Amino acid sequence: MFEKIKRYTYILGSYPQQSLRIFFSGLAAFIFGIAVLWYNQEAVNWIAISGVVIISLAVLITLVGWIGIFAHRASQIIHRAEQARKLNKRL
Repeated sequence: MFEKIKRYTYILGSYPQQSLRIFFSGLAAFIFGIAVLWYNQEAVNWIAISGVVIISLAVLITLVGWIGIFAHRASQIIHRAEQARKLNKRL
């Protein structure tokens, strides 16, 4: 099971710059959704619904980017632990 988790971690964390770009895109969309809700001071339903939909999608996009960033860091930790384990076996 650990090998499956390690493989998926390496796959998800293989593009850290793309994950960071996705994370910041989601963050910008979230701020845009908040601005849409703030603009909706006259309680127009379609504007409020579109703001909530934008915020929901932005949270999902941000979560995907955060998972990629976290997976990259976890793959680095796993790789360093494996290297240290190999080095200790040689000694």
